[in-house]
Amino acid sequence: QRISSNFRIDFSNTNIRSIRAGAFLDLPQLTGITVVGNELFWINENAFQDLPWLNRVDLSYNKITDVSPRAFNNLPNLYNVSFYGNRLGHFDQSWFYKTP
Repeated sequence: QRISSNFRIDFSNTNIRSIRAGAFLDLPQLTGITVVGNELFWINENAFQDLPWLNRVDLSYNKITDVSPRAFNNLPNLYNVSFYGNRLGHFDQSWFYKTP
């Protein structure tokens, strides 16, 4: 099955504090998620999972200090994740599972 157009959602500057596991499972056609300028401190395990068309996630300008292992799980087309402007002290490959 092929997606003919981009389907993106934007939660910029909406005071989001967390993204629960499986938050986007009902939207498998998503190609992009933007959560810029919010109050995120932590990315939960499976926050982004099983989204076959997702290729971009922008988490810029939050307050993220850590990311759970497998936060990005089974995302075969993911090629860009931005953590710009956060407080991450390190990068860990365990954040990405079954993801290029």
